[in-house]
Amino acid sequence: MANLTWGILGAAFERHGLPISWYYSRMRDMRTLQSLAQATGYCSPARQTLKHHALEDACYQAQVVAEIWQRHSDAFIEHC
Repeated sequence: MANLTWGILGAAFERHGLPISWYYSRMRDMRTLQSLAQATGYCSPARQTLKHHALEDACYQAQVVAEIWQRHSDAFIEHC
């Protein structure tokens, strides 16, 4: 079974026996959104949950994405 942390492209590499030439934290997912938001002054909230716990990771990421989405919505931008 393919390693899910590598995504679709990584699974294809594994299926064909090719080495994966990137590090897992270099994959862009929520990190892309955070990088874009940080460029506008956003700072992610301090984590109050366990790291590397699937459910708590998902809840934290949902919180961060919701904050970024709200911050970049029309209502927020109108108040700036």
